[in-house]
Amino acid sequence: MKKLSIVLLVILITYPGIAQKESFPEARKAAVKQVVQKHLEMGIPGLALTVYTPDTGYWSYSAGYSNMEEGQVLLPTHKHYLQSVSKTYMAVVVLQLYEVGKIDLDDPVDQYVQVPWLQKLDESGEITIRMLLNHTSGLPEYN
Repeated sequence: MKKLSIVLLVILITYPGIAQKESFPEARKAAVKQVVQKHLEMGIPGLALTVYTPDTGYWSYSAGYSNMEEGQVLLPTHKHYLQSVSKTYMAVVVLQLYEVGKIDLDDPVDQYVQVPWLQKLDESGEITIRMLLNHTSGLPEYN
């Protein structure tokens, strides 16, 4: 279930017809709900996703169960522990952004994200996207 949840999220983020920098119209919400329902009918216990655009902010949706035995309905606020599975999907999305010229792999990470703890590191401006993808940034374990 966890792998399929992240796959669906990556598809929704990268599919140009679903999440764009514009308001999230009801027709798109209905399309997302239809995709989620199709996966539930295939036997996936539950799916949750969140889409963000600067214009509309966050939109979250979930369906199915977080615990089928207890009948607990899945909410968008439930935690999904993806561990290392998400690294592969994140790398694919980053490389897709590189392929279309949205990012440069040798740019410093802090050019794209502003993370307070990262900015406190002396070498934060030297850590590139390529280093993160190769696991050679020298960043310590985050937890």
